Amino acid sequence: MTGERDTSLRALAKHLVGPAEIAAALGVEANTINVWKKRAINFPKPVRRLKAGDLWDIREIEVWAHKTRRRFGSGLSGAAADSAPSVNAGELGTETPELRKIEEPTSDTERATD
Repeated sequence: MTGERDTSLRALAKHLVGPAEIAAALGVEANTINVWKKRAINFPKPVRRLKAGDLWDIREIEVWAHKTRRRFGSGLSGAAADSAPSVNAGELGTETPELRKIEEPTSDTERATD
């Protein structure tokens, strides 16, 4: 991996969070995130599924929270707090395509193992 790409991926990785971090940001239990993931039609889809669990872009979660009028950000700490932007009304509904690109399989072998 080239140094430039590594730097770019690391910059994007700071926005990745799991159910526990999302729950802290929204002031709910972590299990609630798993329920919303399965039942809430408009809950953001994970940007990546790992064996250890799903990962979301905290920026998409914040947009969703604003759209659904949920409180956001009081329980965030560390890198997730630093990377969570303040969303204004003009940005609602925006996607983060640079993270979506990370999810796309790069080979037929990788597609077969997902």
